[in-house]
Amino acid sequence: PAMAGATICLFIGLAAQLALPTLFGEMVDAIADNNDDKSHAERMRALREAFLNLVGLLLLSLILTAIRAYVFNSSGEKVVARMRKNLFLAIIRQDMTWFDDQRTGDLISRLSSDTTKVQTA
Repeated sequence: PAMAGATICLFIGLAAQLALPTLFGEMVDAIADNNDDKSHAERMRALREAFLNLVGLLLLSLILTAIRAYVFNSSGEKVVARMRKNLFLAIIRQDMTWFDDQRTGDLISRLSSDTTKVQTA
């Protein structure tokens, strides 16, 4: 459920970011509109509205990106922790003669750096 929510946050955040140029264009239009039919106050209201919409969309995108990053990163950490635990249990269950053929540094490397490489992939 958390990964599905994070994926939904990803798509909504991307849609929000894709809408940013449109809102920025509305701000430029409000500034560049020299139509005599509109008063200065109306143009300023349009600019203020476009600016607030842009800021609101940026905040929404920021929040959704933070939620997505948190969920994806914490899920990655849990997977790596589970892999380390399973690998450690598999090493411990080996016959004593197996340890004679293995170097200690190789086993420690498998537990630490190799599982971390999976997380960064």
